[in-house]
Amino acid sequence: MHKKQEVNKTLNKNIHSTTVSVWRFAAGCIDAAATLGVFFTFAALLGRLHWTLDILSQGKQALAFCFLGFVIYKLICKSYQTAALALIPLILNAVPPLLLFLPQQQQIAAEAPVRIRILQANVLSSNRNFALLRELIRQSDPDVIVLQETTQQWLKELAHLDAEYPVSAAFPREDNFGVATFCRHTNATAQILFLDDPSMLPISRVELTLNNKTLTITGVHLLPPLGKAYWSERNWYAEKLAAELAKIESAQIVTGDMNNAPWAARFDDFTKTSGLLDCAGGRGALATWPTFLPPILRLPLDHCFHSKEVIITVRRRAAKIGSDHFPMVIEAEF
Repeated sequence: MHKKQEVNKTLNKNIHSTTVSVWRFAAGCIDAAATLGVFFTFAALLGRLHWTLDILSQGKQALAFCFLGFVIYKLICKSYQTAALALIPLILNAVPPLLLFLPQQQQIAAEAPVRIRILQANVLSSNRNFALLRELIRQSDPDVIVLQETTQQWLKELAHLDAEYPVSAAFPREDNFGVATFCRHTNATAQILFLDDPSMLPISRVELTLNNKTLTITGVHLLPPLGKAYWSERNWYAEKLAAELAKIESAQIVTGDMNNAPWAARFDDFTKTSGLLDCAGGRGALATWPTFLPPILRLPLDHCFHSKEVIITVRRRAAKIGSDHFPMVIEAEF
C-alpha cells in the first residue's frame, strides 16, 4: 500500500512538472510572438521606405486583435506592467482601422437620383468555378460588372452575358492581369485603356448616361508589392492613375484590386491626388483577401472610390466564387 502511494506521488509530481513545463513553454512562445509583433508594428511605420516594410503595414487589423488578446492574457496573469506596455502597439495598430468607422460628411442626394448597382470581382485566373460567378451575377443583378484576372477561358465562359450586357470591353491575359467590364445599358460606351507603365496593365472603363447624367466607372488591378520592382512600379502606377482620374469631369466610381490596405503606406496618396473619396470611410474596411483565412486575418485589398457627386448607399461582400478574393456589390446614387 505504501509503495503504491509512493508511485502515485511520483506520477502526480511528474504530471505537475510536465504541465508546468508545457505552460512555461507556451507562455514563452506567446511572449516571443508579442515581441515579434512589436517589431512588426514599429517597422510598419516606415512602410514608405522599403517593400518589406510596406507589406508589414498591411496587417494592422490582425495585429490589433492579437495585441488585444495579449493584453487580456497579461491581465489574467496579473502582469499589469506588461499589459500596460502592450497597449502601445495595440493602439498603434487599432487606431487606423477604427478611424474608418468615423461618420463621414454625406452629400445630399439629388431630387431624382440615378441608382446603379456594380459587381466588382477579382475572379482569379486559375479559378474554374465559372458557374459560381454566373450565379452571383444572376442573384445580384448588377447594371455594370467589373472583373479582374480574366483570361480567354473566362471570357468564353461569360460569352452568354452579351445578350443582357450588350456594351462590354475586355483585355484577357494569362498572367493574372486581364480585365473585363460589362454594362446592360445601351446608352454607354466601354473601352480598355493603358498607362505608360512597363507591365502595360489594362484598365477597364464604362461611361454611361442615364437621365441626362453621366457616370464613369473605372476598373483597375495594381501590382502586388512583392519585391522592389513590383513595389516601385505599383507606387508609380497608383500616382499616375490618380492623376489621370483627377482629370475626369463627370461623376465617377473607381473599383478594383488595389493590392493595398487603406491604412498602409502611400494609400492616402492615391485619394489625395485623385480627389476621390474612399467608400470605406464611415463603414470600416471590408476584408476581401484571402478567402481561405478567418475574417480577422484577411486584408482589405479590393476597394471602391467615388467622386463627391456620387453617394455609395451599399457596399457589401458577396458570396465566394472560387477565387482568393471576395467579390463586392456596390450600389450608388448620382
